[in-house]
Amino acid sequence: MQKKLTITVDADVHDGLHAVIGPRRISRFISDLARPHVVGKHLHAGYAAMAADEPRERAAAAWTEGTIGDVAAEPRPAMILSNDDANAVLNRLQVVPFSSSVAVRYPAEADVSHNGRRRKAMTDKITTVSVLRLRRRLGHLDRDDVAAVECVMRLQLGL
Repeated sequence: MQKKLTITVDADVHDGLHAVIGPRRISRFISDLARPHVVGKHLHAGYAAMAADEPRERAAAAWTEGTIGDVAAEPRPAMILSNDDANAVLNRLQVVPFSSSVAVRYPAEADVSHNGRRRKAMTDKITTVSVLRLRRRLGHLDRDDVAAVECVMRLQLGL
């Protein structure tokens, strides 16, 4: 459901919105921009409802667990992208895999330091995996490495 909202903005912001976003798309733009800041309290409930939808979860499990045999048996480090609310209740999560092959880095890849070793995060290989694939926490990325991954992920996804 949509509701009308009257707001006041500076003239240069108004002109910029019309020029860049377009006069008939400003409401959607502002709604999409504001949504992450105001619906967070409902996020966990939304993911819980998703997890409770048994046919949907069975289909998701079949898809993500079907990938288990597709990958080498050795552990592969990855950065978890999905949020904590989703991770707490769903049977899958989204990850960016890391590679130790760092000689060449492409635009969709970010250099990171993982447990003192150079790696590259490959945002062109973002994937959904079953929680059954998780073995253990391998460490944390520092703030600069997370920012580097976010930057190339925005580039890769066109965000």
